[in-house]
Amino acid sequence: MPLPMSSSHRIPCNVDAPSCVGLEDGLHPNPQRKDSPYFIMCYKGFLTYTGKCPIDKHNLQLFPKNGKCRQNIKTLHCGSNPTAIVAHEKRCELYYNCSKRHTNIPSYIKYYGNGPEHLKPYLHTCTYPFQFDSDLKICRNFTEVQCEHRRVEKDACRYIYSLPLPMSSSHRIPCNVDAPSCVGLEDGLHPNPQKIDSPYFIMCYKGYLTYTGKCPIDKHNLQLFPKNGKCRQNIKTLHCGSNPTAIVAHEKRCELYYNCSKRHTNIPSYIKNFGNGPDT
Repeated sequence: MPLPMSSSHRIPCNVDAPSCVGLEDGLHPNPQRKDSPYFIMCYKGFLTYTGKCPIDKHNLQLFPKNGKCRQNIKTLHCGSNPTAIVAHEKRCELYYNCSKRHTNIPSYIKYYGNGPEHLKPYLHTCTYPFQFDSDLKICRNFTEVQCEHRRVEKDACRYIYSLPLPMSSSHRIPCNVDAPSCVGLEDGLHPNPQKIDSPYFIMCYKGYLTYTGKCPIDKHNLQLFPKNGKCRQNIKTLHCGSNPTAIVAHEKRCELYYNCSKRHTNIPSYIKNFGNGPDT
């Protein structure tokens, strides 16, 4: 209970013992000491501990955020912390490297990281599909990084280094031509959405583009096309005159096939073409 009103030393109880009612279990910023390194620990609505986040190996004061004591770029000054490497607060592929004054982000791309202006020269980006590991302080494959509260970009063209050249550039090529999006697609092989009805394909994994390529030509000299997760024969491109030994499955019916080495079909003449295949 607080000291009586007449006391000159009265300190409100909630300054020393903030309430955890309504808070999730774990670490939270001390609500009585905003924007400070002080935190509270809660469990089932009870206050279990109060403390202060430590200073890390780069001599940076850590601050409570999202359940942990973390680096805070608002307090980072590379002049006094020349070796510091700090994750961007909002985007998982971005980070600050105080030992590299010159950013690896092209000059024609405007600064959209929304970080402190004084850190702009030190802003760096991982190359797709790598993301910044805030514990190891390196870029790693997306399968190995826990981005937690930081925004994850699965689309290669949303990575800062992938943004297109400015409109005035004579070399501008839309990013999604070279790097189509896999967002919303299942894992595996898909037709390249930027090259419809072509032999080009993309490979996707967990919404990330992992590879782009072109289906090969088979032993009958037929160009294969991406369909249903594989590179397959396409009867639309089959011409027996130029492929006299080709044998190709019908696209729709499992009992039917095309054999270019046998000119005469074994289907009785009174049965009309019910396979709905090409007349050729």
